[in-house]
Amino acid sequence: MKKTIFVFSLLILAIILFFHLSKYALTSNNLKIEIIIAIIALVFFFIGVFLHINSLQKQVVLPTKKIDYNKIKDLEISGIRVYVGGIDGESYFYLKAL
Repeated sequence: MKKTIFVFSLLILAIILFFHLSKYALTSNNLKIEIIIAIIALVFFFIGVFLHINSLQKQVVLPTKKIDYNKIKDLEISGIRVYVGGIDGESYFYLKAL
């Protein structure tokens, strides 16, 4: 949570800084500052694209657990009680074990 607030605060601060810098560039008619702003914007754009592509390539593989049906039969489990919810607070249903 703190990291998210920090990152968005820095983003807002950077946007305000660029708005003030572009306002100065327009009032002073200085073309060099506008070119610098455009280069910085392109650098941040490509950094964002690079980070987005890297985040798409990371695939989390969850370990799959196989159900041991013999163990279920050994323990003589006939079903699983699952809470569904409801007004009375007593709404359950049973799943049959295979």
